[in-house]
Amino acid sequence: MTARRLLLGIVSPAAVCLAVATLAQVVSIDPLTASPGDEPVLTVRFAGEGAGGVALQFEIALSEVFAIRPLPGDRPQCGLYPSVERSGTTFAFVPSDCAPNIPGSCSAVRALIFDFFDRTPLPDGPLVQCTLSVSVRAAEGLYPVGVERVAVSDASGTLLPNARGVAGVLEVRLDLPTPTPTPEPSPTATPSPDRDLSCVGDCNRDRTVTIEEVIAMVVSALGEAPVTCAGADPNRDGQVTIDEIVAAVSFALHGCESDLAAQARSGGHKASGQEHDGTFRGSAFEGTVGLGGIAQGEALANVDSHPVRQHDLE
Repeated sequence: MTARRLLLGIVSPAAVCLAVATLAQVVSIDPLTASPGDEPVLTVRFAGEGAGGVALQFEIALSEVFAIRPLPGDRPQCGLYPSVERSGTTFAFVPSDCAPNIPGSCSAVRALIFDFFDRTPLPDGPLVQCTLSVSVRAAEGLYPVGVERVAVSDASGTLLPNARGVAGVLEVRLDLPTPTPTPEPSPTATPSPDRDLSCVGDCNRDRTVTIEEVIAMVVSALGEAPVTCAGADPNRDGQVTIDEIVAAVSFALHGCESDLAAQARSGGHKASGQEHDGTFRGSAFEGTVGLGGIAQGEALANVDSHPVRQHDLE
């Protein structure tokens, strides 16, 4: 074996680290074609390139030309693709006080894709589907559908680099045939924000809660890592419990400067010295909190139960 071949056969650890570091996690939107007044299904895809992303956060930008249809309770009509399972997934309109039924009032829909227990990598391919609502006054033309604020976390709660969004394109045409009714994606249960919470989960004190901070809280709640973030443990009892995780998810969705945060600061949180009896109520989760912060109750059946089947979407 020549020296040149020997050198070519050696891969340094630095080169391996560099290759891993340059892997990109891409969130993209499939192109759509619709007429004014149509309600096409928008599909969001994920490509993780084997980087080990287990949780995902992103926003779908809205405009006066198109919006995402709201469900009762002003929740976005979005759901996971039928082949994807992430039980903690939730969606919300941005800003939190916008009016989804008024065109242009909401600037985006925020998605948090994660699971409290399943930390296997997210699959590549179709991930989320939402029912889009095209304005009846939309002019013919091409309109970008942006993907913004993309963040991907690994199983340890570490934010992965090179996460980015690729915008889709909505083509509005006036000569399309009358569309057939579009099956509605099955919505994912969204925990109701607790109005007696401060900005739980904000570890770096930037007044925002991101997906990697939520995942780190889950890891600590399972006892797999010590609690090193004061924002994840507001009552300073040395453990992360399910109510704190759900509160962090709420503030990741609605922001720490919303009216929810203002009420939390005026009303206080158990970090102020108040004790609780281990019972967590008033959201999509109800039950008692046991050791390790695992809820022993069940999720309330407060959303539609009809799943979207694969052949319904084709």
